[in-house]
Amino acid sequence: MKLLNQLWALADREAAESGIPVYRLFDRIYLHLDRPLTTWKYSCTPINSSTFASTGGDGVHFGLLDIDGEVRDESPVCMTSPMSASESQDNIIVGSNLHEFLCLGSEFGFFHLENLPSFKRYDDGFRFSQPNEWVVQESCEYFMTDPEFQYQLNLLRTEFDLKPWTDVAGRLNELQRLYLPLVQLKQDNS
Repeated sequence: MKLLNQLWALADREAAESGIPVYRLFDRIYLHLDRPLTTWKYSCTPINSSTFASTGGDGVHFGLLDIDGEVRDESPVCMTSPMSASESQDNIIVGSNLHEFLCLGSEFGFFHLENLPSFKRYDDGFRFSQPNEWVVQESCEYFMTDPEFQYQLNLLRTEFDLKPWTDVAGRLNELQRLYLPLVQLKQDNS
């Protein structure tokens, strides 16, 4: 996985220069890197995903979905929220690949993604509504003025040429349609 290896290399370089452990390096933007890839053990974690990062809160983690039994550069990114209000909201596709996922977080970081389950609507079929409302929060405004927050985002933007999503709700809806059927959950044998 070229891009994941590039992300880990960037983290290693920055950690060596700053003295901050790799896991905590992107702490301010809530992107805790996991290495090596593993499948987390929550019952709602897809069995065909490999976790590469988490937000550090409420068990929310990001996994790369297997394609033909292996993680690839084009693996979709699935966010798993074990503490969401309903099982139907536990997993949300947040990128068709790692680059698109990083673009999603490139403007406001990754913590606000934990709020996505509350913006799923089922009244006329599955859809996300209110395209950018979910990032307009008091805590987000605080972080936007924090120099370390901005430094970490700029580091990722520069390294990976990241551009924010322009139609968040529209793209999330499309990603669910395209990739959510790929999510495989452990079968309950009780």
